[in-house]
Amino acid sequence: MIPLPFIPSRLVARVRGVTAFDVARQHGLGLTKGARKVLSRPGSTAPKRSGCVRLPWWALKRLVRRATPAGVLLDPCMEAVEVFSMGHLLDRYFTEVRSIGSPSVDVEEAVVIRSIIDRALQMTFTADLVVPDEPCAQEVLVDDQRDRATRMIDQALLSTAKVPSLPLKYLLRRIDASFDRAVVDWKESCS
Repeated sequence: MIPLPFIPSRLVARVRGVTAFDVARQHGLGLTKGARKVLSRPGSTAPKRSGCVRLPWWALKRLVRRATPAGVLLDPCMEAVEVFSMGHLLDRYFTEVRSIGSPSVDVEEAVVIRSIIDRALQMTFTADLVVPDEPCAQEVLVDDQRDRATRMIDQALLSTAKVPSLPLKYLLRRIDASFDRAVVDWKESCS
């Protein structure tokens, strides 16, 4: 049995590959072998960008590992966030950006997709990224027949249940904003 912090990069590539396959399948698309290989490779496809991203993460991971016992779990958590982000952004690419009528994604398109996703992930935590505020949900007025104590308990439980989703919503808003910016940059570079 392999301890969690030592997940082989081959397994990460497999998970990324099946994620790319599943997202493409949900959009009625296939992936060529080469396209799956491009999309499943962990890390950035651009060597310079990969080095620029890897060095700060390496320093951060060393610092966290030394500072906390939970630092050992940082690698698997980062891999999980990266795979989740790739799947989310790939879905957005197929839904909003793809204009090719082909029923499958080839290597050339996969390289474009990968460069957009890599650029988006690189920009996700930059200080100059403009992230739109989360739209406020309209409160629906209903005939609330709960007594005061029940309303207070319900509010406390609902507020507590929402706490774990707050970092995920924050991350998704930043990833989406960086994807939008990366797509605009890509379209400008093509014209």
